[in-house]
Amino acid sequence: MGRADVKDPDFPDPAAEAQTQASLLRGQAVVIDDAGHYPMSEFPERTAEALLPFLKNIF
Repeated sequence: MGRADVKDPDFPDPAAEAQTQASLLRGQAVVIDDAGHYPMSEFPERTAEALLPFLKNIF
């Protein structure tokens, strides 16, 4: 959800934004530290670690 050293004026607190969205959708937020807009490309292993448990629960 965005790198700590790059501030996005639209999302001053990306972790809080993710948590709000997750709460509204009855989901779970996962923040991959140091990732930008494409965590699946930048950190594929960490993305898979976050995604696989979710997929196992729905299939």
